[in-house]
Amino acid sequence: MSDTAVIILVVVGVLAVVAIIAAVVMAGNKKKTRRRKAEAHQLREHASASSEARTHESHRAREAEEEAERHRREARRAEHEAERARQGAQVEEARFEDRLRDADRIDPEVDHRSDDYAPDPARADEARADEARADEARADEARATESEEPTHRGRR
Repeated sequence: MSDTAVIILVVVGVLAVVAIIAAVVMAGNKKKTRRRKAEAHQLREHASASSEARTHESHRAREAEEEAERHRREARRAEHEAERARQGAQVEEARFEDRLRDADRIDPEVDHRSDDYAPDPARADEARADEARADEARADEARATESEEPTHRGRR
């Protein structure tokens, strides 16, 4: 065999080996491509299934935020009402203290001009207790008077 024939056979052999390797690589690439397509399809199915859960969770989150906003509005309203009640209590306390001061100015036993003067609510409590005792005494007296009167039942 001539050198030319050997070179041709070597070239043909190398080309055949290269063709076989290329065919194997292409077959591997096709298999890999099919596997990746299947994997992508499976991931899309999972994503689609989780989309429903995501939608449900988004809906729950919106509802929770709406409920929280309602609670915040209610809390602001309650705080506003509490502030009005505090102001009303302060006004009533001031009126009460004014009435005590008026009573203390009239009462000869109270030195309302002294440096350490302060209205004493205990005097008001004592006055209410005195009034209650007086009311009870009047009621006792009225009951005693009624029991002394003769009853005229059945007599004409």
